[in-house]
Amino acid sequence: MNTNQKQNYHHYKLPKLGEIGYLTNGQTRFGETIFLTAGKKEKVMVVAFPLCDNVLPYSKGIHTAYFKNLANGKIKKYSGFYFDSVQ
Repeated sequence: MNTNQKQNYHHYKLPKLGEIGYLTNGQTRFGETIFLTAGKKEKVMVVAFPLCDNVLPYSKGIHTAYFKNLANGKIKKYSGFYFDSVQ
């Protein structure tokens, strides 16, 4: 049943454009990190954010970003990710 309430609202901060790091999606029950880049630990760079990623009033904020894989140069879009930046 749709109650017309906001969904997909979170306070996680998106990475800055040009920032380099790793895309993760949490951990397994054994404490191993799950990587979104084909299961490998590969560096990616934040390339762009879509202009509109939400449907008001049901969702608030941008949840998707485009990343360039630094190993092979391919650009992919990811949604629902955690970004671990390299300092």
